[in-house]
Amino acid sequence: MYYQSNYSIKGNINSYLLVIPDVPASPEGPLVVENICQESVDLTWQPPKSDGGLPIQNYYIEYKQPNRATWVKGGVTSGPDTKFTVANLQEGAEYLFRVSAVNAEGSSKPLETESAVVPTKSIGKGFLINYTSALKKSILFLIQKIRIVL
Repeated sequence: MYYQSNYSIKGNINSYLLVIPDVPASPEGPLVVENICQESVDLTWQPPKSDGGLPIQNYYIEYKQPNRATWVKGGVTSGPDTKFTVANLQEGAEYLFRVSAVNAEGSSKPLETESAVVPTKSIGKGFLINYTSALKKSILFLIQKIRIVL
């Protein structure tokens, strides 16, 4: 029977360090939720303080609604990137998010959002500028009418 080990010994004859790989520590927080749209959110976080002695391969992202027990796979990062866009969310529903670091030994304990997030239709800057512009025109029109009446 053949068994391969990830253990290694580093050092010289007089001293040595036995490196025993482990799963990484949890990613560092906070888990920031940004660019909240009606069907997606962007998540960012910091790498874990310890990679368990092996490089971080990727991060595993999950989400769930607060009233549900089961976490749903949101995706996996491409390499050790500490940002990810979770897509295909339902507008108006509340979501919690969590991220786990993954190395060759397995997954860390997850870093979770502190509160639920609700994806909603965003009002873009263009809409706001157009709305403000229309409001200014309406106010100017009303001032002109008042002057005519006076």
